Amino acid sequence: MAEFKVYRYEEQFNNEGPYTCETNRIRDYTVCEALSKSHSNSKHPSIRIDGLDFATDSGDNFRTACCSLRELKKWFWGYNKWLLQSGFVIAEYVVSAKFDGRSNKQCVFHKTAVIERKVIEQKIKFENWQWKEV
Repeated sequence: MAEFKVYRYEEQFNNEGPYTCETNRIRDYTVCEALSKSHSNSKHPSIRIDGLDFATDSGDNFRTACCSLRELKKWFWGYNKWLLQSGFVIAEYVVSAKFDGRSNKQCVFHKTAVIERKVIEQKIKFENWQWKEV
């Protein structure tokens, strides 16, 4: 069976990425809003533009990632430090299948394809951090 390593920023406990706005959490909404405004161009094609629109049409069954840690940091250039300081972690997934976007900058994987997940980078420990309600 083939195995692929993919990398993504996500929240530690619910595995949601930084583009998913949680308006009742200040840090998530602030990060999400800034990313959404700056990541809507040819360097950061949406999943639909990148030929991965099937992933958005299937609910929350797919996760978006990058094929290497280097590509992830390049994708979020200018936001890496901010994301980590905001409580997001970098997770490395080993998956049995993935679908690459036309841009070769991002991919998606189905949640049932996950073989292993581990956090490889984080800046703060959750027990020292508390949710801030709006």
